[in-house]
Amino acid sequence: MAVFLVALVAGGMGAGYLFGTTGQRIGTTITSTTTRIFTVQTSQPYMIEPATYTNLGYPKVTYPDYSPYLPGKPNYTLEYQIKVSNSQVTSFQIGPVGGDTISLDQAVGIAANFAKLTPANFSLTEADFSPGTIINKTLVVHPLWELFFARDYHGYWPFGCAGNGAFSVEVNLDAFDGSIYPSGQIPPGCTFPTPNSILPTSAQLELNTNSSAALGAIRDSNLVDVPRELSANGVVTFMQPRLVLFGSNSNNEAFMNPINASLSGHYSLCWVIELYSPTPNYGYQGTFAVNAQTGQLLSGWAQVLFPSIHYEYVGLGSTVYSSARNINVSTEMFEIDGGIVGVSGHVPVAVPNVVIAKPGSRGTIELNFSSTIDSAAKANLSFVNPFSSFQSLPSNGLPIGVTIVPSSSSIVIPSKGQAPVELTIKVDQSAPAGTYLIGLKITMLASNWGQPSEGVSVIFVLSIWNGAGQWPAPPVPG
Repeated sequence: MAVFLVALVAGGMGAGYLFGTTGQRIGTTITSTTTRIFTVQTSQPYMIEPATYTNLGYPKVTYPDYSPYLPGKPNYTLEYQIKVSNSQVTSFQIGPVGGDTISLDQAVGIAANFAKLTPANFSLTEADFSPGTIINKTLVVHPLWELFFARDYHGYWPFGCAGNGAFSVEVNLDAFDGSIYPSGQIPPGCTFPTPNSILPTSAQLELNTNSSAALGAIRDSNLVDVPRELSANGVVTFMQPRLVLFGSNSNNEAFMNPINASLSGHYSLCWVIELYSPTPNYGYQGTFAVNAQTGQLLSGWAQVLFPSIHYEYVGLGSTVYSSARNINVSTEMFEIDGGIVGVSGHVPVAVPNVVIAKPGSRGTIELNFSSTIDSAAKANLSFVNPFSSFQSLPSNGLPIGVTIVPSSSSIVIPSKGQAPVELTIKVDQSAPAGTYLIGLKITMLASNWGQPSEGVSVIFVLSIWNGAGQWPAPPVPG
């Protein structure tokens, strides 16, 4: 879906204070907020978490929702795209590609060995998988594992400086060949927290104060330079027990000036709690440390959020696949040359949301247009061949024997509203089987725009197929 940006509005910065995705671990299963689930091998010693953090859902494993794992093995590696460049670049994500990648279990072992970690002292906290990218039959970006580890001291993690979760070590690993990215090492200026050098090995660390009581200590506080809107009413964005080093050697500004200066240079087991408030002005974020044994507030720090750019837009034509009537929408598979990813034979590509219409049929599907601007916008629709360099279509942009008629070729998108458009797809009985990329060019004009904007704003996969035999795969670049 293309987006036309028409206004910039100052607002509170909403990013940077939230601590990534949250997940839940049940037995050996990792669930991420993308709703994709897979199982890790419990034989990997670095995945054995301290009990406190197992209950908080660690290790957290995330991967992008747009490129889910394929069923079975091997799992997916890449996102296959096609792209052409005429007067403007047009691209389309075909779908995830199956192939051999380094598994999470293997990646953790390689990364831990590189960073010289030991499973007795370190455990995996977060693993973020980024699929690689194939564009026009060329491998452009390798898939990547971003791995984070935390040091374990008597069952608790120090508050480190690697990643949004404040861990101890980050290693970035090429998921194809296992090589370490140059940036995938201990972050510059970030050293292993070493509570062993300050706390005696016999130290007993206990959570005598629960999280609710710790939050209550913040709510009741009245710290200088910490707005009451934040401490009393701020939303919790992070709450975990951690070992915190106070003073000038701390790796976090929030802990450099404890309420009691005698704490400087010492570690304490604390509830580390982060809060966010949208007021006053553009809002505040803050970090607080509450002694987990006594319930005493030890430090509090806040910073004002700078204004961010808020975009007002007209969103041109998201396809509502659930609205399909008398046509099927399904995920279909085809194969591409495995040489693209360095293997013999072929590798599978999963194509989601294939619109399948049988010869001699008539069906409908909806598009949805939306707007956040303060005035109505007008849009004219027409069909074009979005990838003429490798798929041949008649001048009307539609396959032979196919007619697609929008409920209106000229629509009005109301101010801060939505406008649905129904496409009626009619296929002649004699229409040849084939799979095509259908493009809609949108010409848009709002009353406060000087010139209209236009582009290929909607692309979807249409397959003419009676369901017999092998599904006709979509065109690919030559």
